[in-house]
Amino acid sequence: MTCWFCSIREEDEAKALVLDLYGEVRSEAKDGGTRISYTTRQVRIPRCGDCRHRHRRARIAAMLSVPAILGAATAGILGAWHLASGWVWGILLGFSLGFLLAMALLRMYSLRGIRSVRAARTVHPATKELLDRGYQFGTRPGDAARESAESSEGPRK
Repeated sequence: MTCWFCSIREEDEAKALVLDLYGEVRSEAKDGGTRISYTTRQVRIPRCGDCRHRHRRARIAAMLSVPAILGAATAGILGAWHLASGWVWGILLGFSLGFLLAMALLRMYSLRGIRSVRAARTVHPATKELLDRGYQFGTRPGDAARESAESSEGPRK
């Protein structure tokens, strides 16, 4: 099967993107409590090793943007409240904004020519069908925050 993300290379089964979804949630009162039942589905999206590497690089760039944003905010506070001399907060602001720009360019370059993981979560036919039927990401109701988009280690048991 061909990689869904680049449509060029053959998939590497170990590198496939696996997304867990749950839906058809029903609750019923039973013996002084509430019984919740739901259905789970797992969507496996074929991916090659190169696309997985590029997705990881883009994710790391996005995560490294957070300290740059915090650094820029800190520099802004230092400058606005005159807590540090102009050159100190200016250097911090310049470094932070430069690093943020570098991470944005790295992310953009990494995803050039391939579909993103976000696209897989929203426009991949199997995922889109389940989302249209009311399914949500996660393994059970209330677990959506723990669902990792990069869960690519294969089916869970």
